[in-house]
Amino acid sequence: MKQYVVDAFADKVFAGNQAAVCVPDAWPAESLMMSIAAENNFSETAFVVRPLAAYMGCDLLCVLPSAAAVYKAVPDQGKVRELDGLLLHITAPGGGDEPYDCVSRSFAPKLAVAEDPACGSGHCHIVPYWAQELGKDNLLAYQASRRGGVLQCRLQGDRVTLAGHAALFSAADLYV
Repeated sequence: MKQYVVDAFADKVFAGNQAAVCVPDAWPAESLMMSIAAENNFSETAFVVRPLAAYMGCDLLCVLPSAAAVYKAVPDQGKVRELDGLLLHITAPGGGDEPYDCVSRSFAPKLAVAEDPACGSGHCHIVPYWAQELGKDNLLAYQASRRGGVLQCRLQGDRVTLAGHAALFSAADLYV
């Protein structure tokens, strides 16, 4: 099976969200997919197949007064683990010299991910909030993690579409 490692929501390598994308000829066994994901040790390993179903959990979104507060936040992972919701997203309006409508960070200690470098699913919670607050459906969002990531977001009714650059880091053949 072919596997690609990409840095999603980034226009250069070593930024954005590292993700493995596996392209099997047919659905692998779930245990094999889990083993491949564990071996990759990224927050995301995707398998390019048509899903049978998709579910969205309920995350906690906290709005902070400024982008600086988002950048400087140092969450207590133990306390975050005790909060309602699967993930914690902190966000604030963009501004200053940066072109972003909003900045955010996402934390998922319940999933053994201290901080997601560029959380696509998190922006499905963040974008509706900022679209309403700013009165616009198209947003440019910045994930203010150590790696950083830029997401082009659009609210379309009850759906959020995300786009962004991706930088290919590697391609490999998996012999499994």
